[in-house]
Amino acid sequence: MSTTTNAQICYGVVFEADCEFPWGNDIELWWRNLLGFRHSFEIYDESGKYINGVQPGVEIFTAYHAEQMEFNKAHPLPVELIFHCSCEYTMYILAVKGTTKTARRGYAVEFDPMALAVTDEQKAVLMEFCERHGLSFVDGPAWFLTSWWC
Repeated sequence: MSTTTNAQICYGVVFEADCEFPWGNDIELWWRNLLGFRHSFEIYDESGKYINGVQPGVEIFTAYHAEQMEFNKAHPLPVELIFHCSCEYTMYILAVKGTTKTARRGYAVEFDPMALAVTDEQKAVLMEFCERHGLSFVDGPAWFLTSWWC
């Protein structure tokens, strides 16, 4: 097992390290549930295992996940959750979607600093999301350069 050490830059808001988010550990599942997404059929039971312990065939499995992907495409999560610091001490940024750039360990990434721009509309989406879901941040909105060691 290897350790990743990535650099990242994004435009967003910073939260306390011990912040409790309404989505627990899965923001995408929370978002789909919040918007009322339901599969037309189930392949998993309440404990997350296959119903009756039987893995469905490829066609059923593919159809099940295609429903979810269609919903995600029609109702995209308007923000990105960014992890920084380390796996042992995870810290969070909620970023404007599409502003995150990552340089993975050992790989240089070329970018134009002039392209680091955020519109007033993008800022408003982020701020509205935070307000609507009762999220109190400690810094931002701004550009943040962070590291992620995991």
